[in-house]
Amino acid sequence: LDNGIFFYLTAKGDSMIGARIHEGDLLLIRKQENVENGEIAAVVIEDECVLKRVYKNKNSFTLISENPSYPPKEFNPKTDKNIRIIGKLEKSITQF
Repeated sequence: LDNGIFFYLTAKGDSMIGARIHEGDLLLIRKQENVENGEIAAVVIEDECVLKRVYKNKNSFTLISENPSYPPKEFNPKTDKNIRIIGKLEKSITQF
């Protein structure tokens, strides 16, 4: 791994199964506040951490699950103050 600060999260739920991320998988996250469009990021919303693909628009950004059962969620950083990107997914380790 390149230099940086890393931490692990444990996947919960089935919203990212299309990216082969399943409940219980160990997720290696690089701590950073920005990601490129289409990258998978750990995002804190209120007091919950979610893993989603992030797409930035001019005045907002959209969080997209890798499961069609979950609709995209759009946020405006100017009005939605309780949301922030905390890191980029670097590796997913499947737990058997």
